[in-house]
Amino acid sequence: MASFTPAWLTLNWQPRNTSQFVFPSSNDPAQSRSSEFSLWRDNRRKAGIEDARLHYLRVSQTSQAIMNGVPMPGVSCLLDQAGIRMALHYTHFEDQNIKAAV
Repeated sequence: MASFTPAWLTLNWQPRNTSQFVFPSSNDPAQSRSSEFSLWRDNRRKAGIEDARLHYLRVSQTSQAIMNGVPMPGVSCLLDQAGIRMALHYTHFEDQNIKAAV
């Protein structure tokens, strides 16, 4: 878990409220703030990962889940994907993982 420290710190900085979202919209707490990219930009800066992209995070999350034994239906749920095929799109393995599997 040590490699996720900046992410955990970012989540812990968020004030707790009655919204179901970790990052609720400032205009309407019943809505996600996901469309407000200033939040994404600010949090990347705070974590020191300005070059990070959401796609990279999805690839990393998916690959780590698979390598840790999470079955594809579970990975699909983690990504909020309707099907396993799209979850497979985000799955990338490093050469050493492929060699270990062989």
